[in-house]
Amino acid sequence: MRIFRNQFFKTKEEALAFKKEKGYGAIYSNVKGSRTKKDYQAELAVLGRFDEEFIAEYPYVVAWTQHI
Repeated sequence: MRIFRNQFFKTKEEALAFKKEKGYGAIYSNVKGSRTKKDYQAELAVLGRFDEEFIAEYPYVVAWTQHI
């Protein structure tokens, strides 16, 4: 069974540190000019949050798939 997981961050540095610590995951962002905005929005759908305040506060996400 696969579980889609994600963790949102306020800064790119926090996201990079988390990814390095875990050793896996993909970083997506919702910043101007980002090529991964659609992926970021997909992770919001997994989380179930779409409010603008959350999106503005947490523009980075690390996403991964967990097998159990």
